[in-house]
Amino acid sequence: MTTAAVPFSVRAEHVELVRDTRFPGEVLAGDPVMSTAVLWASPDRKVVRGVWNCEPGRFTWEFPRNETLVVVRGSARVQVEGGPELTLSPGDMAAFRAGDRTVWEVTESLRKVFFIDSEN
Repeated sequence: MTTAAVPFSVRAEHVELVRDTRFPGEVLAGDPVMSTAVLWASPDRKVVRGVWNCEPGRFTWEFPRNETLVVVRGSARVQVEGGPELTLSPGDMAAFRAGDRTVWEVTESLRKVFFIDSEN
């Protein structure tokens, strides 16, 4: 984990990521390898900022905390259980609540910056 001092500025496209070996959901198709870099986290880890990448595939994901993201490159469709289907591409911003259950279909290697905030 890399934690930058605040304030900081990075080019999200060039942040070096580390493969995440703990896949948090169920793989439904493909090989959605995930990589992450945490750029900043509060001491209690209730607030986290970072970059995430995922290779094409289809998988389930339940958000453990509130998350806002901005897509840097790639594309995906995200079906929110009991809610809308979102289509994500570069420049798109999306927000999810803690507990949102989703099915992701990453159609082109997806890189996003993420902002996680915990209410508790």
